[in-house]
Amino acid sequence: MNKIFSLSLLFFVFTFSSCNIKRPSLISTFPGTVSPSIACPGQNITITWDVSSINETCADDPAACKRDHLTIEATATGGMSFKQAPAAIIGSYDGVATGTEDITISIHAKDKDQDLGTTTTKVNILSPGETLPFDASCEGFCDGEKSGWREMKVKFGESSLSNLIAIKKIKNTTNTTIEYTVFYENGTYATVNLTANQTSSDFTSRISKITAKVKGTETFGANCANAKAPSSITLTVYYGCL
Repeated sequence: MNKIFSLSLLFFVFTFSSCNIKRPSLISTFPGTVSPSIACPGQNITITWDVSSINETCADDPAACKRDHLTIEATATGGMSFKQAPAAIIGSYDGVATGTEDITISIHAKDKDQDLGTTTTKVNILSPGETLPFDASCEGFCDGEKSGWREMKVKFGESSLSNLIAIKKIKNTTNTTIEYTVFYENGTYATVNLTANQTSSDFTSRISKITAKVKGTETFGANCANAKAPSSITLTVYYGCL
């Protein structure tokens, strides 16, 4: 009788202890993204996640994830809080930036008995009239013995901009006068001359590209006869909501 009881107890312990999945904890940050990181009021903000790397057990035993399901929850300002349980291993959630205040989103993953990590992301919401600066430059190059500059490239870093955000103005950060050609998406273009450290007026149409060249005799250190390209033309571009 005791032997039968012992075997039954072992079966009970084995069966129910195996219900929970022993997933490894996340090493660094939660494997998810928030996009865009810079947006306008009223825009959709998308949270995505992929925790397949910590759910290898599900590949061998799909029922295991049903017994020990994944929970994804986010706490955030501006109406972005949500909870999904059970949550898909790879999933997404769309929320709306309801106001003009920046949104801080903390995303947390867990199952029944394990904490699988948290990451916190800030979404910058640009209020009407607000602009955000980014460094930009037009790289210098040589075309034979003639110097020139390529079209403007902006350094966004890890920032992602919504489709409602566009260039509002530019600032010449060099120490000499620069001629900028602004090409609009509607097919028109305009020439803007900016002296050292001068900022343009606001643009009212969406810009597709900007090119630049030095006014006057300034060479920007170029010696294309000896294959020495001119220095880059630097500027600051200010982005805001359309």
